[in-house]
Amino acid sequence: MLEKDIENLIAAHPDEFFPGEGFKLIGQQVKVKGRWIDLLFEDKYSRHIIVEIKKGILDREASGQAMEYYGLLKKEDDEKICEIILVANIIPPERVTFLENAG
Repeated sequence: MLEKDIENLIAAHPDEFFPGEGFKLIGQQVKVKGRWIDLLFEDKYSRHIIVEIKKGILDREASGQAMEYYGLLKKEDDEKICEIILVANIIPPERVTFLENAG
């Protein structure tokens, strides 16, 4: 399965992947300041949810990439609450620790 296939599945069935969150798709491959966010949702609390998808192991670059998307959205609207979800087959324990501590 390709990253694009995973992206399409999550976009088409957000309630299956994130039950009870009330995700509404804003868009796929959303362009923000020359960067492409895989999926952007709005949840039941009107927060923007950035979903970055990586096939295989989540590497350092992907963590930074998601943080950059967060920064770009916040720069557009500092009042908007944004959250990040990283989706990967494997997320190494040290990356989990980093991401949990980063918020």
